[in-house]
Amino acid sequence: MLGIGLPLFWGGMMGVVVTAIMFGVRKGKLRRLDDRMAYEKSRAVRWDPVGSRFVF
Repeated sequence: MLGIGLPLFWGGMMGVVVTAIMFGVRKGKLRRLDDRMAYEKSRAVRWDPVGSRFVF
């Protein structure tokens, strides 16, 4: 049983590690994208419907 179970266990553990790394990289990219969009949005001129004026 160890001859079959041990390789399957290590394969599963490697899959967990690789998936965690890929998830972390993707999450970091999304965070940087959100930060960049917020920065660009804050510098743009936009209409404020509450105050009925342009906001810089």
